[in-house]
Amino acid sequence: MFDLEKLGVGVWFPYQDSVVHKNLDGTVREIEWLACDEKNVERVCLRQPDPEKMRLVREQYKGKKTTFFAKDPDTRQMVAVPITEQNSEQEKEQSMAFWDEAIESWEIKTPKKELIPCTKENKYKLITMVPAFLRFCNDRLEKLSGIKIEAEKAAEKN
Repeated sequence: MFDLEKLGVGVWFPYQDSVVHKNLDGTVREIEWLACDEKNVERVCLRQPDPEKMRLVREQYKGKKTTFFAKDPDTRQMVAVPITEQNSEQEKEQSMAFWDEAIESWEIKTPKKELIPCTKENKYKLITMVPAFLRFCNDRLEKLSGIKIEAEKAAEKN
């Protein structure tokens, strides 16, 4: 059954901080999700970005077309491979557009208990400068897409 009124509408998630536990070689062993603060609930509203809108964003910031030459493993001849190269500004703008679409709203506060405005720039700052916030958003987007649920079910069967 489909609810057409809820298409494209975000889902609110209580913000959950996390800690990364690493092995001696620096690889990630596990991510520990910390308990939510019951009296000071912060939350984030996320949605799956619209695929058509994201295609247009990719087109807008795709960069200039260039060609490089590589050896074809089958024929062992050099062949021209077309690629598009983004400059750092284009990469940033594309990333900002994605997160602006994915994060619909939030109720997040500063240490002084003031609400942080949910602007495109603030979304990008939190995503790029607070690893725990990026982990949280990626985890919840995976849950929204069903990828994480399918992986957990597969792990339980094994």
